[in-house]
Amino acid sequence: MIVKLENRLVAFLDVLGFSARLESEDIESLHRQYSAFIDEAKNATFFAAQGDNTGRKNFEFSQFLFDSIVLVSCPIDDVYNTNNFVSAVSLLLELGFKNKLPLRGAISQGDFLYDQERNIFLSERFPELAKFELKQEWAGCSVLKHAEETILNSALGVSRIPENQIRNQLFHRYTVPLKNGESFECLVLNYLFFLSEKDILEGIDYLIPGKKEHNIQYFDFLKNLPLQVQELEPAFLPAVYCAVVTTRSGMRAKFTDAEGNPCAPGVTEFTWKAVGRWY
Repeated sequence: MIVKLENRLVAFLDVLGFSARLESEDIESLHRQYSAFIDEAKNATFFAAQGDNTGRKNFEFSQFLFDSIVLVSCPIDDVYNTNNFVSAVSLLLELGFKNKLPLRGAISQGDFLYDQERNIFLSERFPELAKFELKQEWAGCSVLKHAEETILNSALGVSRIPENQIRNQLFHRYTVPLKNGESFECLVLNYLFFLSEKDILEGIDYLIPGKKEHNIQYFDFLKNLPLQVQELEPAFLPAVYCAVVTTRSGMRAKFTDAEGNPCAPGVTEFTWKAVGRWY
């Protein structure tokens, strides 16, 4: 059976240092780690719509081959699908970075064809995705020009990212380091936000020289952005602050203690109240 998915977001990711870990670790243990965070990203619930019982998927297609990952979104005429896809890719990078399986890749937009019988999959965007993935000299995920407008509109309802960026955004405008001292300005996924500083520093330390320094620069960029937080009532202890990453279709929350470390709030039931612009 041949399936053609028209006009979708397509992500191509590479696991940095995967070959070295294959040579030094038990393959069954590595498989458990690798598959666990992939399954979590595929099944995570980000922006559930009230009354929507359709069982939305984060990925219409996902294929994992050795150290490469190909992901395809559900139809992008629905902002929930687009925002879920971007958030799931970001979560995949987040979990990989924490588990010493750092990812590097890019997202574009185009048609995707899958031959199920022969396990062949094709997209006109694969050449640019593969080439750009290899050019990058860091661990992170860039949004290429074909996908930028779709992602901006779905997440924020705008065609250009606001000038005054804050730390708790789904993505940022950033100058991505490339090989041979080159660089490229584009949107990049904000996959470090929900990690603790300890996890981030350990993840950076795992990277090889060159990529390590560029990810230190990226972490410094994030830390220098203003952070919007809500101070919580004592009932939420040990959580003292809450910060949210919002989109047109929902949000993801991060609770932190007095030192800024992620933690679970001391209450199990509470109500969110959102006040803002109607799109």
